[in-house]
Amino acid sequence: FANNEKKCLEIGSNNGNLLKFLSPHFKKVLGIDPAENIAQIANNQGIETWVNFFSDDISEKIIKKFDKFDVGIARHMFAHNNDPKKLMGAMSKVLDENGIFIIENAYAIDTFENGEFDQIYHEHMFYYSLTNINFLLKEFDFEVVDLMFSKVHGGSMAFICSKKGKLPISDAVKETADKEDLYFSGNKIFNDFLNKIHELKKEIKNILLDASKNNLSVGSYGAPAKAFTMFSFLEIDRKDIKFCVDTTPTKIDKFFPNFGIPVISEESLKKEIYDILIINAWNYKDEIKAKSKTIFKKGTKLVFPIPYLEVFEV
Repeated sequence: FANNEKKCLEIGSNNGNLLKFLSPHFKKVLGIDPAENIAQIANNQGIETWVNFFSDDISEKIIKKFDKFDVGIARHMFAHNNDPKKLMGAMSKVLDENGIFIIENAYAIDTFENGEFDQIYHEHMFYYSLTNINFLLKEFDFEVVDLMFSKVHGGSMAFICSKKGKLPISDAVKETADKEDLYFSGNKIFNDFLNKIHELKKEIKNILLDASKNNLSVGSYGAPAKAFTMFSFLEIDRKDIKFCVDTTPTKIDKFFPNFGIPVISEESLKKEIYDILIINAWNYKDEIKAKSKTIFKKGTKLVFPIPYLEVFEV
């Protein structure tokens, strides 16, 4: 769909890396992001980024300066808005009649099926499936015409949308709609989710109890927002976990609110005594395993709680 005569708009464009990648394939790329410091990074690398929240007002300013766009992108930010209708309305205005809108989020079916309870927290206002996103799009005369699945965040779906009747609907959309009908029938997916996460809680509690009995030291790895949900549901705090390792400079030397668990760097980890690490950043399992021998001491047991409990020894 990209060519040198078309324009691409990304909302929640962050540091501009995606638009930088796409830039050679479009006549114009434009980012919209409310974080001034992050938008500055994008502008510094030549990706024009406006510092603001996307809205009707901004869409009108965009049209006035650049005319309408051919492609709109919202990656892992659409679910963070408490009024998706406003966002969708603004996007429908700024897009050309034949334009496409790509919405990527963690896929609700994977979130529930894999027991990814830690991804349910305050920043995620909605959990999108094909069923409910099509319901939203219908109000704006849009529809999902194709899907792309990825493993990002434990399973993500990119919904490719266009004005109704403009593009053929792929077989993948029809097949996914049928599958979702089965998943949601009789609330099966929600009941399975509850059983799965309560069983996980028992298993983690047993690991911590066994560690305590054997004087083993337990820490954790990864301090994303979902780690707070993990600790909350599992009811664990500093008496269970001594520290949490992270690589983000702004998080290091801080503490988890309520739990008092300190966040330390990988460099500081070398000075710590530990036997077991609970991996909060389980969505990077393969990457963590691959570099485990260079970060963790030999014999360390890495506990990956999701999508199923796995204990990996370094």
